[in-house]
Amino acid sequence: MTRPFLLSLIALVSLASSQTPGEYLRMRHQQGITHPASQEVLDALIGSKICELEGTVKGTFKISYGARMIQLERNSGETLVIEADALPEWMASGDIRVRLIVRATREQESAPLRLTLLSATTEEVVHADDLAASQSKPTPTPTPTPTKPRNTVLASRGDSVHQVYLPSSKLTPYYSNFIRHHNPKLSKDEADRIATAILAYSYKYGQIDPRLIVALVMVESDFDPTSTSRTGAMGLGQLMPGTAEWMGVRNAYDSLSNIEGCVKLIYTHLKDYYRQTGDWGRSYLLMLAAYNAGEGAVRRHGGVPPYRETQAYIRHVLTRYRQLCGYRD
Repeated sequence: MTRPFLLSLIALVSLASSQTPGEYLRMRHQQGITHPASQEVLDALIGSKICELEGTVKGTFKISYGARMIQLERNSGETLVIEADALPEWMASGDIRVRLIVRATREQESAPLRLTLLSATTEEVVHADDLAASQSKPTPTPTPTPTKPRNTVLASRGDSVHQVYLPSSKLTPYYSNFIRHHNPKLSKDEADRIATAILAYSYKYGQIDPRLIVALVMVESDFDPTSTSRTGAMGLGQLMPGTAEWMGVRNAYDSLSNIEGCVKLIYTHLKDYYRQTGDWGRSYLLMLAAYNAGEGAVRRHGGVPPYRETQAYIRHVLTRYRQLCGYRD
């Protein structure tokens, strides 16, 4: 694998932002936020309150003293202007479905409402978190039908890879059709569930490029949710029983749960190996080696194990990933 490819891969899975999705969710949970504030609550506010807003970013602009403003169109039709000291780069393209945690302040009844940005993420991050929370409830509930995440990242083809933001409502059918091509036995609804899970959880856990997850699942199971290996690995991402338990997966044959466990495992390995090496390119190789052979084997050999199967696995995943990114070797 060449150094330029490693740099491109790093660019694809890293989005510039002052806060990660995990930090947004932690703030949301710490504040006890369970749903966005209604316009009626904002209109009646006197004093100060931390709350969540949902809507579509229609534009951002800089004002005279250096701060920035966000023009947010809410689902209910109102347009709000929110002050921000800095904006994440992914918001600059506009027409992005977002969740914002803001401080809302109105000093007295006749004063205007002031909204100050504290944290921001995309709609699908909160949706994926809510979906995961609903699955962790001990009492049985009907399988939720997830709404399609509104925005995600797609890189352009060619030798120079750039970040391009497109509505996920347009991307999800392409992912779903691709998945059904590789497993025609899947129903459209199940392919949609898998596509939605890949897009949503890839962004929730470390903003990982969803095409890397597609490449890995192609190699692991070719999108067969019922697949079981001779060693007992289960489902789309071929999670071993111990690994599934470690990642909090209660049913490894459920597509949503399996994909979340798969992405969470990738994120966990990447974070650990980058902390050890300080090198993203090497971290991706070690992550794939650990996914195939186990982190114990990587530790014992001080790197990628000399197993023929593991080395072939890494090549196969990266080859498919390069093809999905538009590279031609």
